[in-house]
Amino acid sequence: MRQQNKRHQKKRMLPILLIALLLLPQALAEKYYVMGLLKRGDQMVLDSFSVENIDGEITPSTGGTDHITVLSKGGDTLFSLATDLDSPELSLFYVPYQEEGELIELKDVSGNLLLGIPLEMYAKVCGDGFCQGQESWSTCPSDCKEPQEAQEIPIQNEEGDVSAMPFEEQPLTDEGGDGQEEGDLNAVDEENEGGGIGRIIMLALLAMVGGSGIFFWQRKKGHDEREAKIRKYVDYNMKKGYLFNQIAHTLKSRGITEEDIQNAMRRS
Repeated sequence: MRQQNKRHQKKRMLPILLIALLLLPQALAEKYYVMGLLKRGDQMVLDSFSVENIDGEITPSTGGTDHITVLSKGGDTLFSLATDLDSPELSLFYVPYQEEGELIELKDVSGNLLLGIPLEMYAKVCGDGFCQGQESWSTCPSDCKEPQEAQEIPIQNEEGDVSAMPFEEQPLTDEGGDGQEEGDLNAVDEENEGGGIGRIIMLALLAMVGGSGIFFWQRKKGHDEREAKIRKYVDYNMKKGYLFNQIAHTLKSRGITEEDIQNAMRRS
């Protein structure tokens, strides 16, 4: 009886292991507010805004005297970043997403408010599938269509769709003995238990291999999407009049490497 309970416990653990492996890539993604900012005279302008899942962690650049602060509904500071907001060039900022964030404030060294970004309008409405009146492709690309001048040929993904790959489900039930009606029942139970454990180990190994394959496929897919976003961002802002070296400088100062930019532009 005790051996049967152990076998059932091991079988119940297998689906949990499979789910954990499949959710691993999502757990590794970090969510950020991505803001494109520039200064026109004394006025700070929000050029673009989105909430994005980024593979890995981005370390925000620091060292300025101005501040970007994420506030809660009650006015508590959830995140604060010291940076330089005085550059006339287009600057791209990655700010860690805050679940309870209600407002982003940009202030200068004297504490004067340069810009307030109500997240109810941007971060919480953007992504609902509808292009609202206050949204545009630059402020909410997930909901609004690209302007004609920013559209480009979609990237063909050479990898196959993982959902279309055949998957043969392995049975979780123990098979019977060797077909003989006579024999020692205890020996048969031990043989079945050994076979069941072996199948569980085999399925766990298959799940690990499959989970690793899905993880690397999703990383490649995320890398392709990241390059596509870099390319669209560069092309779109060059058509608005910004110089390539200015845009590249901004991207590199926000954690995007020269290699990422060059690889993205080669595919344009």
